[in-house]
Amino acid sequence: MKNAFKKITVATAVAGATLLANAAPVLGIATLNTGLVEISFNEIDWSPSNAGPAPMGSPTYGTITNLGAGLGGLNTGSFMALPATFSTGTIQDMSNNPLDGNYAPVGANAIQSFLTFGAMPNWLFSLTNVAAGTEGPYSLTQVGSNVSATLSMGGLICDMATLGSALTCDVGDDLTKWNAIFTANFANITIAQLIDNVINGVTPIQRGFSGTITASEIPEPSSVALLGLGLVGLAVARRRRSVK
Repeated sequence: MKNAFKKITVATAVAGATLLANAAPVLGIATLNTGLVEISFNEIDWSPSNAGPAPMGSPTYGTITNLGAGLGGLNTGSFMALPATFSTGTIQDMSNNPLDGNYAPVGANAIQSFLTFGAMPNWLFSLTNVAAGTEGPYSLTQVGSNVSATLSMGGLICDMATLGSALTCDVGDDLTKWNAIFTANFANITIAQLIDNVINGVTPIQRGFSGTITASEIPEPSSVALLGLGLVGLAVARRRRSVK
């Protein structure tokens, strides 16, 4: 019985080691370009050819380019496995219209396959949050006669090839988080003029966005709890000092 138990224990350990060997958490930084993006009221079309509402259940996508070192980009961690020059992928168009198949408003989201990389088809990037900016999802900053528009968003990543279904993130897949910041620059315009043009649709506003995507580990619940306890301890200590 002891020998049988030992064999089972060894087999379990080997199986666990194999799963760990196959585990592939996505971590690191990549530099992205989106090409031309058309901005209209409540719409972000990452590819201008996809302008207009999309049918429900059938979102449309634009193209992103992940720049490698050969094009002056920055790739670290998992993203170093992408081609050295560049690799293309897709990014879902965004809308603030609930009747649009691209519905992705400011705040919490639950969109699967929001971002993909052609060179890594097993990576699943889901969108969970679009950060609020000064104007909808955009944070507008003016310096002199130039305006920069920044978009911030984030979500979860898993490598679908690890275990189970190849189309979803399963329990055994390594889950990490991603955050992306995209910025476009507008010359010889003020924030007020830019907002007026977008709202009134004077002319199609098209600009290229560039930025980075950062993939990082999700803190363990115990680590978050310890951090919370530490902050509480600091607050108590400061209160005691102020009382004395």
